[in-house]
Amino acid sequence: MAAPGATCVNHSSTLATDNCSRCGDFICGSCIETKDWEVFCPGCHDRVDKHTPRATTALVMGILSLNGCLFLGIPAIILGMQEMKAIDRGEAPAGGRNIAKGGMILGIVTTVIMALLILGVLVAVVAGSL
Repeated sequence: MAAPGATCVNHSSTLATDNCSRCGDFICGSCIETKDWEVFCPGCHDRVDKHTPRATTALVMGILSLNGCLFLGIPAIILGMQEMKAIDRGEAPAGGRNIAKGGMILGIVTTVIMALLILGVLVAVVAGSL
């Protein structure tokens, strides 16, 4: 709900009826865009469902790393973190957050698996040489 007396960010002579769920700007009834019960200004509504190629790449690398290409786990983590930071700064569309987070999580899982495999091989080599 908009503050009493607040005017629309796009129409300065019109009283605001609500504020954007993403950026917080006051908007009037003609500017309101909704998605999944949330209210957005037109600019934020256009950015909600979109994502960048970096988010997609992080997820693809995370999936590939889980399917045997273990060395792709670390780049998946890095790209996922970069994308999430860009989203937090407002430089990338918010729609990519879950995609980037998924790639980052898969990258972490496979990096841990890879570290455990390397540790297991080292322990086996040391135990075999005793």
